[in-house]
Amino acid sequence: MSINKADSLDGKANEHNGFRTMYATAAVTAGNFVAINVTDTENGRGYSVRHSTVTGLEEGAICGVATETLTAAGYVRVQTRGKYVNANLTTGVLAGELLIASSSAGRAIESNTLSGNTNTDYDYLVIGMALENEASNVGDVMLFDPFNLAQS
Repeated sequence: MSINKADSLDGKANEHNGFRTMYATAAVTAGNFVAINVTDTENGRGYSVRHSTVTGLEEGAICGVATETLTAAGYVRVQTRGKYVNANLTTGVLAGELLIASSSAGRAIESNTLSGNTNTDYDYLVIGMALENEASNVGDVMLFDPFNLAQS
């Protein structure tokens, strides 16, 4: 039986959110999606993040949303599971759509855009689901924690 620490609960209607402190290899902005930086070895390979994008090695490594803004490299708290309010989304994302990394750093896009994609080099990972229609490039999302990174 798993027992979760009280600090993984955010106190809002019993929502169970998961977080992990990770090393950001560059500046990050709160609300932006981040991906595991597979080339950085700080704290061992796989424990560093950067803004997510589909243009590098990390296209399939989107892992959560930064909960704070850093102006330079450093440690950042990443939410990996549960509801995140006002995440950075691509224009046109609708409630109920599954989310993947977009070509805009730190932003997620609906996964149905893959149907017309002819580039087979990318391995996309679904990070979560939109809980509301995007407005001004932000919206509430439910994060799935695909790498099981949440500390509990």
